[in-house]
Formats: sequence, structure tokens, C-alpha cells
Amino acid sequence: MFEEFWNRRLDTLDAQAEVHKTQLIVVERKVEQFLDRIADSDVPAIVKTYEDRIRTLEAEKAALNE
Repeated sequence: MFEEFWNRRLDTLDAQAEVHKTQLIVVERKVEQFLDRIADSDVPAIVKTYEDRIRTLEAEKAALNE
């Protein structure tokens, strides 16, 4: 009974790890998109907004890596 519980727990953890990997990829793509937008923008207010969003995404990325 304990072994069955343990195996289910491992399966759950593996599934969660896969979800985190997928989320990490999505966050990294978003960061790249914002970096591209910064390179194309000449408006300081927009650049600052993109930079703030990148900081938020980087914090999310750090949380996913933990």
C-alpha cells in the first residue's frame, strides 16, 4: 500500500515537473518577444513598460526554476 502511494506521488511530481518545464519555455519566449519589442521601440515610456514586464517574467522564471 505504501509503495502504491509512493509511486502515485512520484507520478504526480513528474507531471508537475513537466508542467513547470512547459511554463518555463513560455516565459522565456515572452522575454525574448519583449526584448525584440524594446529593440524596435523609440518611446521611452514603452521601453520602461517592457523592461518592467521582463523583470516580472524573470522573477516568474526564477520561481519556476526553484
